[in-house]
Amino acid sequence: MRTETGIVTAGLFEGSKVVQVTTLVTLNLLDCLGSGVTSESGPITLTIV
Repeated sequence: MRTETGIVTAGLFEGSKVVQVTTLVTLNLLDCLGSGVTSESGPITLTIV
């Protein structure tokens, strides 16, 4: 899981704090063999505080 924060710079919520939480799906270690992992995916939650 990765959490990032920032400030909205334009639009309706300008000046508001924003928190983005990204949860990456569990990696299959066998995917690391050969050419390696080329992409990741998972749900993202964006919260405007």
